[in-house]
Amino acid sequence: MVSVATPATDRPIAPRLLLVEDDDDLLDSVSAVLGEAGYVVEACRNGREALERIREAPVDLVVLDLMMPVMNGWEFRASQRADQSIADIPVVVMTADASAKAAAIHAASFVKKPFGAPELLGEVERVLREHERSRLTKGSEDAERLALLGSIAAGVGHEINNPLLFAMGNLEMLEEALPHLREDFTSLRREGAGGLPPDLIERFNERLVDLMDILRDGRAGVERVRHIVRNLQSLSRSVDDRKKRVDLKRVIEASLAVASTQTHRRAKLILSLAPVPGVWGSEARLVQVFANLLVNAAQSIQKGSEDANEIRITTRHEAYRAIVEIEDTGVGMSEALKTRIFEPFFTTKGQGEGTGLGLAICREIVNAHGGEIEVFSEVGKGSTFRVCLPVQSSDPSMRRRPSVWPATLVRPLVEPATPKARCRVWIVDDEILVAHAVARMLHDSHDPLVPRGPFDVLERLRNGETFDALICDLMMPEMTGMELVARIAAKWPELAERVVFISGGVFTKTAQEFIKSAKACFLEKPFEADALRALVERVGNKSAEAHAASRS
Repeated sequence: MVSVATPATDRPIAPRLLLVEDDDDLLDSVSAVLGEAGYVVEACRNGREALERIREAPVDLVVLDLMMPVMNGWEFRASQRADQSIADIPVVVMTADASAKAAAIHAASFVKKPFGAPELLGEVERVLREHERSRLTKGSEDAERLALLGSIAAGVGHEINNPLLFAMGNLEMLEEALPHLREDFTSLRREGAGGLPPDLIERFNERLVDLMDILRDGRAGVERVRHIVRNLQSLSRSVDDRKKRVDLKRVIEASLAVASTQTHRRAKLILSLAPVPGVWGSEARLVQVFANLLVNAAQSIQKGSEDANEIRITTRHEAYRAIVEIEDTGVGMSEALKTRIFEPFFTTKGQGEGTGLGLAICREIVNAHGGEIEVFSEVGKGSTFRVCLPVQSSDPSMRRRPSVWPATLVRPLVEPATPKARCRVWIVDDEILVAHAVARMLHDSHDPLVPRGPFDVLERLRNGETFDALICDLMMPEMTGMELVARIAAKWPELAERVVFISGGVFTKTAQEFIKSAKACFLEKPFEADALRALVERVGNKSAEAHAASRS
């Protein structure tokens, strides 16, 4: 008999079989044969009952009669194959029918009635063994596909992230500018607009509103691309990179910002964040986990039903663990679906709507942090994902502070910083459209300049010009950002710490080691304007403090 080892104990457990047969005598005799052979057997009398049973609690194999009332074997098999969560459960058919119609059911095996116990047991054993071998082979193939995707994503992600940054940046600038334009237009209309026809004014106002909606949808689209690229890129990197003490509250707020375009108009975000001790890990990877879970929660809820639905985020501390729960009031999942959602490439979304990698990557990241991820769900009542992470220390002073945030008000968490003056910011990137997009992000609060390249930066410094902050691409063809900063440090060491590196993908070993060891700040493309401004202000403040110290 085929047996399966449990991960916790490595003790073999008996496979669970579902026998579907409407004849009471045959049902009793076959159940007895399978039970005596050591299988765990459940029984039902028609295909509809069988479907309900395996959706609630998947089995290892179905032994199926063809001719049954309510729902026959062909109808059962058609419904089973259409449901991805149970489609892979193998089926052994018991039948006296040798026609082409019987063969069209696409079963793993056929046992012709009448049959003996050895014949049935032999086929059940063979099918279970082949199914287990296929499952292991598929797991190996999935691992190879993940590794291949990782190596491809490292390069492709860099190429995608550059145009994605200037697309995101320009959309963000337009989204920031349009409300001000509408305010100006409202003032103009109030003052009479120089005798313009009222219907023309109204049409102009309606077009402004339409443009704001179009921009919001455009932002959601590029955010989705960014989300997919980051999932793919994570396959090429170790989740142990740059581990430190991580504040989970900060991680959750950053995750809310990343997922805000997906949660918009879907649900009220309810936060009940009890302070928890810090955890040791990668802040960026944990943000990826919770952003993925928030996006999944949002996608389980129909858009436009914000008032009727909730996404609740709760944190608490239990013994040595910090626990984060993300609960939604979406469509929920069957038991069968819950058993498969963490499989790589498994998705119930339509074509082009998901890669099937998000939850698999979440589990890998959480496991690499020494934690675990669980899911609780009920069809029609929503789902709860629970992430448990080992804490670094305990804090007895923690108290609960609940709050409610509308989905539309979530914004990136940035450290408050007040620059003493406008910063002179130089931006060097081999993608000129990226450099211009970054300049637009900073134009209102700082004085950006786009040199012609790394050699132009050095020439300007030799001529006596200087900067308060340098936004520098890490990987450039004529001279890398690492080489440029090394040259700056050799001749103008006080400027070396005023650099903010940006990159669409740190995929060479040299670059990865440099980012780990460098004191400079780093932003991964594509990034939000607020995150860039916060870093520039922080670097600019250091520059101002250095100037003040030199004068004193």
